[in-house]
Amino acid sequence: MSSEAHVVLEQYRAAVSTAADLESQVFKIFMALPSLEEKLKFVIDNGFEFLKEEGWYCPRVRTSAGEVSLYDDLYWERRETNSLDRIYEMIFDDMEGPDVDDMSYDEMLVACHAQMVNHDSPAAAILRDMLTQGIGYATHDW
Repeated sequence: MSSEAHVVLEQYRAAVSTAADLESQVFKIFMALPSLEEKLKFVIDNGFEFLKEEGWYCPRVRTSAGEVSLYDDLYWERRETNSLDRIYEMIFDDMEGPDVDDMSYDEMLVACHAQMVNHDSPAAAILRDMLTQGIGYATHDW
């Protein structure tokens, strides 16, 4: 291997290590956020690639109707992986929008995120659980 290849490989290893360290720091910042609304806004603003992936996701969460079944309530197949943005879409599709007549765009987003986090639906219960645990991708299994 040429000396140029060694230099490039060393630079690559250093970059990967730095990226992993930064990802860990971003995860810690995210987990320290005090509310689910702030966590959701953080994810919307910054993505969720820094969150962990859960390979055996089988939460025990509830709505007012009872315990959430990933299979029956969300049609989440065994060994299927879903991401936070997919769960977000499920909630958004099921939600009624806030009254935006007298709101600025930023106020509307805050109201929408608060409604989303507090929505009484199976998808919202899963979103709350995933945000609380710092999960970005989850594979349903039991």
